[in-house]
Amino acid sequence: MSDPHFSAATQPAAIPAHVQLMQMATGCWISQLLSTAANLSIADHLAGGPKSATEIAEAVRCNSRSLHRFMRALANFGILTRAGEQKFALTPLGEALKRDVPGAARSTVLMTAGPMVWKCFEQLQYAVETGKTGMEKAFGMPLFGIRPANPDYRLQILRPSC
Repeated sequence: MSDPHFSAATQPAAIPAHVQLMQMATGCWISQLLSTAANLSIADHLAGGPKSATEIAEAVRCNSRSLHRFMRALANFGILTRAGEQKFALTPLGEALKRDVPGAARSTVLMTAGPMVWKCFEQLQYAVETGKTGMEKAFGMPLFGIRPANPDYRLQILRPSC
């Protein structure tokens, strides 16, 4: 029985196995796009309407050409949409990356796609081989030891997402 949440075009049987594996292997790229967009507060800078990378580059302390390419990548994944030749606007998906709005996912994205979690996942093979946690291997202490030792992380994960 097929899953009613997926169309025929997205059913795993319709996508060759090697393509599915490549999509899975590159999934981390999307996580990093989201994390970077959240860290730079791109959604907040676009909250008032479409803007170009040049218009927000100084505020986010980025190279405008690189920022434009980055925003184009966000548009490819439906976070932003093109609004003319050089401008970008938020999509409903991108709206959820704004700060302090109902249903926002920004804090969750910052935590789950941020450097601390990445460092732990770098130790996944170690964790599987030894039965110890990646957190302890990466940071020398368990999660609840990290929180007091890293106030920025503590504030980030304690900030409500909605």
